[in-house]
Amino acid sequence: MSSRKILINLSTAAFCLIGFSLFNKALASLGGFRSPYVNQAKNVEQRRTLGSGTRPQCKVAFQPNTLTLLVPDESVVHKTASSQPSFYVQTKIGSKTPLNFTIVDPEVSEPIAQRLITVSEPGIKKIELPNQIQLEQKKVYLWYIGVRCSNNFNYHEILTSSVEFVPTSTMVQKKLRSSTKTLKTAEIYAQNGYWYDALDTSFKGRSSSGSASLYFQQLLSDVGLTF
Repeated sequence: MSSRKILINLSTAAFCLIGFSLFNKALASLGGFRSPYVNQAKNVEQRRTLGSGTRPQCKVAFQPNTLTLLVPDESVVHKTASSQPSFYVQTKIGSKTPLNFTIVDPEVSEPIAQRLITVSEPGIKKIELPNQIQLEQKKVYLWYIGVRCSNNFNYHEILTSSVEFVPTSTMVQKKLRSSTKTLKTAEIYAQNGYWYDALDTSFKGRSSSGSASLYFQQLLSDVGLTF
């Protein structure tokens, strides 16, 4: 079976596995990170960590809790200030079988982007969208990580989260322009509910800024993740 067919099957399976629903929900605050929307949040089902379920005749390297999407635990839509956000997953073991990344617009039948992700060793994996793909403003997208069986083309489990491109306000833009330090920029994003940008900024700044590295760890800790 071709990689394209595998990825298309992932998209189909994901729609069957997870019902997409949106409704208003009160804001929740998580440490230094503020969940999307000051007065209301869009709710969507999410599955961020590999569970303990098994499938007959399916061999898989990943064990329970060894693969996690780096997103808050809340089942709400997570914001980005970028039309081309980056996504992160953490693996505690390596696997010869690649993961399948798919991002979809629920209003469109075909995935807008899909790719195979190599995870040959433990660590944090950054996933970027193709250059030609840009998210539309204020539209909710679902993204999936499919864990495929190593001995066939079935899926052991599908993890899912969401993203919405919401441009920053004039006030936030002003704060970002005046920020000269990676840590401060990451904090501005986090305090205004931009999870993907806060995570990406602090992750990229880890090698050059000890404070950014500590903030990256704290950001994960605030939403119930460990690094």
